[in-house]
Amino acid sequence: MNKIGIGNRVKEKSLKFRLFGANLTSLLKAKGISKYKLSKDTKINYRTIQYWGAGKCLPSDKNAELVAAYLSLNIEPDEDDHETRIKSLEVRVLRLEKKAGINLKEIA
Repeated sequence: MNKIGIGNRVKEKSLKFRLFGANLTSLLKAKGISKYKLSKDTKINYRTIQYWGAGKCLPSDKNAELVAAYLSLNIEPDEDDHETRIKSLEVRVLRLEKKAGINLKEIA
């Protein structure tokens, strides 16, 4: 892969980290919870939470679930969200089939 592709992935990853950090920081502020309190109550290392807040890394699935539960966040997508995603994917597949001049149902 060329350097431009790698750079774009790094930028995208970095953006995800920073967005998560900003969202976590604003949620904690809105709920009046310090990173230190979050650390003590969830037993997640304080330095780890600092890294998340600074946008340096993302939490593991386990830690994300702990934090979501602690902050009373619903991380399960709505059923409507699944339906919307499925319809969107179906539309995209149809467009790709049309562009490629094939019908995947006939191939299967």
